[in-house]
Amino acid sequence: MLEKKGVHHYKGKNIELGTECGKILRVCTMLIIVQGDTDIMRSM
Repeated sequence: MLEKKGVHHYKGKNIELGTECGKILRVCTMLIIVQGDTDIMRSM
């Protein structure tokens, strides 16, 4: 199923990606299963 998904490269730092996710930690890999009405893809 993953082979049909797109890959997006975040151009910021991993601590910034964690902040975008609402976490106070570094994020190096993230999987979005259901995008829903979130704006996370627009920030990438």
